[in-house]
Amino acid sequence: MNEKEFKEIIQGKQRSLVATLIRGLLYCFQPVYWLGWQWDQWRQLRNQARVKAPVVSIGNITTGGTGKTPMVHFICQWFLDRKKTPVILSRGYSHAADSNAPNDEWQELRLRLPGVVHLQNRNRVAIARAAVEEHEPDVLVLDDGFQHRRLARDVDVVLIDVTNPFGHGHLLPRGLLREPLRQLSLADTLILTRCEQVNESELKRIESELRLFNAEAPIFRSKFEPSGLVDLKSGKLPLDFLRGKSVFAFAGIGNPENFFESLRQMDLLLSTTKSFPDHHEYSSDDFSGESLEPAALSADVWICTLKDLVKVKELKSLKRPIVALEIEMKIEGDWDALFNFN
Repeated sequence: MNEKEFKEIIQGKQRSLVATLIRGLLYCFQPVYWLGWQWDQWRQLRNQARVKAPVVSIGNITTGGTGKTPMVHFICQWFLDRKKTPVILSRGYSHAADSNAPNDEWQELRLRLPGVVHLQNRNRVAIARAAVEEHEPDVLVLDDGFQHRRLARDVDVVLIDVTNPFGHGHLLPRGLLREPLRQLSLADTLILTRCEQVNESELKRIESELRLFNAEAPIFRSKFEPSGLVDLKSGKLPLDFLRGKSVFAFAGIGNPENFFESLRQMDLLLSTTKSFPDHHEYSSDDFSGESLEPAALSADVWICTLKDLVKVKELKSLKRPIVALEIEMKIEGDWDALFNFN
């Protein structure tokens, strides 16, 4: 079973007897996951620590791509524009053989925020203390921090992907919820992401449902807008570079279909697409004639995300133009009051 088939099963799109049995089995494992989550939360809160710098946590309540990396970029740039010094803290998930190697998010953020320190370690308290001592930050930006309570934070920003806001209503593994929806009450602000992909009535429905779990936190709407292309050899390119060219798109991110939908909305000549698992480590075999459709092999340009581009750059055998779509997060509303740490 591949990732697409699994998602169709938990979404209820597959109605066969086998799919029904799988959903029932996954449902039985929900209490096991919930008990593990309860234990982990108790353990973390029991040992919670605060450091001598404000902490802004960026997180979500579902698995998959909700836009955390673009949000980290947005927050850091917000502080940089105000002459403040942010430092990014992250766990450093990686599927690479060398688990100590910088992962794809680290490499992407280094491209977009070359002057910002980014520390990675499973022990976020330890790297937060090291950041304060060694870099004297004005703020620590905790990437994927909502479920990691050991490090006390001043602001909890939670992202809600409007294309799948509530993880099909079930905890892992039956659904995509990393924790119960009641945990949204801990959020200081809620950011709706990918608002460009749903209509106004759906946005209002999601906002109303969120108010059942958090009546006070401000809710902001955001969009991902293409701002340009990145070629690691020639640097930045305008979006017009793709005009009139046939395009093959691939992605190994939490929700590749959202990336492909962004490309479709740009009215590109999208010949075909290919999804890879999140954090996929690419090899030349992934792009061979045995692995790709003819339409992909004959496309004028291959396009991916920045997260993918920093990994395929090492594949010397790919003798074709490969560019990444650079996306900017645009958020409606005034952020100034949110970051009043006094």
